Amino acid sequence: MSDEISRIASTHSCACDTEDHKTVVVVVVAVATTVIVRAVGLLVVVEVVALAAAAAAAVVVVVVVVVVVVVVVVVEGVVVVVVVVVVGVPKRSTDY
Repeated sequence: MSDEISRIASTHSCACDTEDHKTVVVVVVAVATTVIVRAVGLLVVVEVVALAAAAAAAVVVVVVVVVVVVVVVVVEGVVVVVVVVVVGVPKRSTDY
């Protein structure tokens, strides 16, 4: 599972230029969604959420980016709560 997480994280992080906040957001979202995929089996979630995070990170300007991902997954009757918090200070973007 860690190999797949590394592969997905590296694949999505390269599309984030060199800005740290974009890379951090996309890598964390990719890792979180990969865990969800393993538990639930929804393959589409990885691409949709990772691409949405990349798009959001690209247009953020100013202040602090706080991404809170709260996921409740039910696996074989066991409730698992995954909480991921990413805090970064993005650079001002002029890519509009």
